[in-house]
Amino acid sequence: MLTEARALAILFGSSSAVLAGLIFDTPKPNEPPRWQSFREIFSSGYCTAFFGTAIFNWTDSAKVRMQAESLLVPDVAQRSYTSFPSALRTIVTQEGAWSLLSAGIVSACYRDILYSGIRYGAYPIVKRVVFSYADGNDLGVGKKMICGAITGGVGSFIANPTDIVKMRMQSQAGRIVDGVYQTGLYKGQAVKYHNGFQAFAEIYREGGIRPMYGGWQATTLRAAMGTGAQLAAYDHTKFMCKTHLNAKEGPLLHMFASLVAGLIFATAAAPADVIKARYMSEPTKFSGVGDCLVQLVKQEGPLALFRGWTPSAVRICSLFIIMTPIYEQIRQKLGLGWFAS
Repeated sequence: MLTEARALAILFGSSSAVLAGLIFDTPKPNEPPRWQSFREIFSSGYCTAFFGTAIFNWTDSAKVRMQAESLLVPDVAQRSYTSFPSALRTIVTQEGAWSLLSAGIVSACYRDILYSGIRYGAYPIVKRVVFSYADGNDLGVGKKMICGAITGGVGSFIANPTDIVKMRMQSQAGRIVDGVYQTGLYKGQAVKYHNGFQAFAEIYREGGIRPMYGGWQATTLRAAMGTGAQLAAYDHTKFMCKTHLNAKEGPLLHMFASLVAGLIFATAAAPADVIKARYMSEPTKFSGVGDCLVQLVKQEGPLALFRGWTPSAVRICSLFIIMTPIYEQIRQKLGLGWFAS
């Protein structure tokens, strides 16, 4: 059986070969690059997956474990992952650092190649098509949020099956001995998923494509709210800094705008993120996304909608601060110009 590490190597190698081909296909001066829309979408998905998600997958692993445990173990006193630090400590102590780093990493990466490729890469396209945006003009925060909400929602809906796979892989992770989990939320049960590719095929084989769109309302809402807020914040922060502070395009501006965008995204998307995690981990316990929301608030109060905010904010802000400046530079190599300029 293909291991998760080897599956990751295959995904990274094949994706890097595609990106290298695009970079070496240098556009001619004063001419738009070939396959511009594909360059926009693929480069953003690649950067997010391998310079962001792969590096910070450990924060998502801990967050999903915390959120799934709140559903599987109703008694708070019996829970093992009661906070972000305790979740990290417990996973590393019982399973080792690699388990924390690698849980669901392949499905997380191919999810972001698709999802983030659309939500980032299609953002400039939507600005041009929907609002006739021209370089140097400013659309205003409201229109930028609409563009981000469109690309985030569409990208999330298309990538929903990969999100299901990622959530299952991360919630069912643990130390394995002779094909049985010795730790984690599924301790004592046989291992069902061995790598991100096999997990996708197995989940599809079990129920077809329809169950893989379970919870799409929560994922689409989360992505629309979060991406609308995030890309508008990133875009407008850059615009305001360049307009009023005479800032120049470069790593410092990109990192600062990424920090602002990350905090806004984490806060705007938190309620839908919690609902998504609970519903996707155990969909049979609820009649729908609305029922999941009602049960959570009724049993644990409205603050439960922000459970996992800290690891989410740590992951998102760190991811954006590292990934976005790299993405901006790769855009230059691909002849695409600065993002949202």
